[in-house]
Amino acid sequence: MLTKQEMFDRAYRGLSKQKWKQSKRGDSCVYNGPNGTHCAYGWIDRKIPAKFNSDCSINTLYQEKIGVAATLDSEMILFACELQAAHDDGEGPREMRAGFVSLAKEHHLKLPRLSP
Repeated sequence: MLTKQEMFDRAYRGLSKQKWKQSKRGDSCVYNGPNGTHCAYGWIDRKIPAKFNSDCSINTLYQEKIGVAATLDSEMILFACELQAAHDDGEGPREMRAGFVSLAKEHHLKLPRLSP
């Protein structure tokens, strides 16, 4: 099972790499978007089957025992949902990053180092 820090690092590094843009197909957010973009949870679990890519919650992945979600307990699923909300609710890159900084403080996590 991944730790909170490992989940946070995967999401933070991935979103930073894509300049904190949302992964959308049309008007819908998707786990795995066009041009190599992913949502926060899409960076945590890169092997989400295509049929679950949109209109599917992290809780559904957990209940259906799909991918990384199958290995998480309920506390970690809630944390994954918090990461997803920080990404989805940010109106732009600055707000998304601020949401992650806030989560890091709340959960006593370190911001990961980013590759140059």
